[in-house]
Amino acid sequence: MEGISILASTALNVILGLINILLYSIFIKQPSNATIYYARRVSVNESVPFDHSSSFLRYIPSFGWITSALRVSEDEILEISGLDALVLTSAVLLKMKFYCRIRFFLVCSVVGLLVLLPLNYVAGGEEPWGHSHTMDSFTISSISKGSDWLWVHCLCLYFVSFYGLYLLYKELPVAFVTFKSRWGAALAAQSQQTSNPLLWVTEMAPEPRDVLWKNLSIPYRCLPLYNFGVYLAATLLTIFFAVPVTAVQGIAKFERLKRWFPPAMAVQLIPGLRSIVTGYLPSAILNSFVYVVPFAMIEMAKMAGYISRSRKDIKACNMVFYFLVGNVFFLSLLSGSLLDQIGESFSHPRDFPGRLASAVSAQADFFMTYILTNGLSGFSLEILQPALLIWDAMKSHTWDRGKKKRPYLYSLPYYRTIPFVALCILIGMVYAVVSPLLLPFLVGYFLLGYIVFINQIQDVYITTYETSGQYWPFIHQYILVAIVIMQITMIGLFGLKSKPAASFSTIPLLVFTLLFNEYCKLRFLPTFYQCSVKVEFYFSFPITL
Repeated sequence: MEGISILASTALNVILGLINILLYSIFIKQPSNATIYYARRVSVNESVPFDHSSSFLRYIPSFGWITSALRVSEDEILEISGLDALVLTSAVLLKMKFYCRIRFFLVCSVVGLLVLLPLNYVAGGEEPWGHSHTMDSFTISSISKGSDWLWVHCLCLYFVSFYGLYLLYKELPVAFVTFKSRWGAALAAQSQQTSNPLLWVTEMAPEPRDVLWKNLSIPYRCLPLYNFGVYLAATLLTIFFAVPVTAVQGIAKFERLKRWFPPAMAVQLIPGLRSIVTGYLPSAILNSFVYVVPFAMIEMAKMAGYISRSRKDIKACNMVFYFLVGNVFFLSLLSGSLLDQIGESFSHPRDFPGRLASAVSAQADFFMTYILTNGLSGFSLEILQPALLIWDAMKSHTWDRGKKKRPYLYSLPYYRTIPFVALCILIGMVYAVVSPLLLPFLVGYFLLGYIVFINQIQDVYITTYETSGQYWPFIHQYILVAIVIMQITMIGLFGLKSKPAASFSTIPLLVFTLLFNEYCKLRFLPTFYQCSVKVEFYFSFPITL
């Protein structure tokens, strides 16, 4: 992708994002929109200060909501929406204090922009300033094979990996205290009740508002069949999704598009249109297709027979994340020569790191535009809620004319939000050393996401269940997957650059990361799945089959 295409995509996304934010900054001041933009506050009878006069100031954008969101403390998030919402905001910016959360990609950006980016450009050839102005000039692909400068990339890989693992490690000086009056609940939940393990099945009960009562009647022996059906449906969706992803990559590569569809050459007749088509259109189309995936996955998870909304949402969250990793990340990388690449990967699995590295280096520009679209357009639409605005206007002027408005209440969509944030973390990890120019875009992505979600948690989202932070082990696992993929990619890149010593030097780092993951499972995972009696207020109940 040419530099002018990236600039066109950036300009379009910035313009659309600013328009959405300006509209929101005006609409939020209108009392008639309180049921949309202050739904949570209205539902609990909190006062919302409005200027009810018809003054001109009501129609001038104001951005006090941004500074208000930045001032919100973790204790306030915990009080308003519980531990799960706090886990999400921690995932968006990676650690529990604001300056720590954002500093990961900020520090990586400083290292990348001040060390790797000029190194890639200057050390990429004998006449560096004669390079064409494309993304390749600023990536590791511009470094010649066998160059000793690749050791700098290896050192930066170690730095990024250890820094990420350090930030992953919420060990705190706290303890859980159990009480004798509730020992029976813990005993019943962790013991086999009868000699036939399928006769009575007990587990810690979810809180009443979290229970899916109709699923309690599903026989326990039928649940594996339900789960198999869900996995089958998710697999079919993943396979069929290969068609739009491959088509999107065809649009992104204009030379390939001309071969497939010769009339596309007419795009060159209109000045600037080619840049818009190749820079902005692919990421916009991909985001439009991907937008429906979480809703499809949550419907599939409903059929799995889970007894609580939280477990259903966690299941959907997992399916959406691995769908995004498989289709949006890997399939976007391999779709240039999809069948050949997949066939070669299966027949020569040892070559997979090299093939992955080659594809990653070639797709840096596409993922930059993807993050721009997903961040600026996605977050700005999340806060503007245009569909609700249109629906509310239709109701207010037709069948609900003259009636008192009710707030539009909905919970924080963990199953949709966490996977997309985790995917962007994965993209940032993989390209931290390969193409550091992408990192400042990620810093902006996470800052905007933090402001939007804090604002929505304060004013819009309601809490429908509380899992005591059980989303965090999955977020932890997603980030570990990102670090491992980054390291495997760099092993392949060093191999492609004829620097086998750097490849072998990265293998101990990969082994350490995997051992670190196993240690975290032993040290922290029992805290989430074997909650103390103090934390679990509700008694476990037997399900008789």
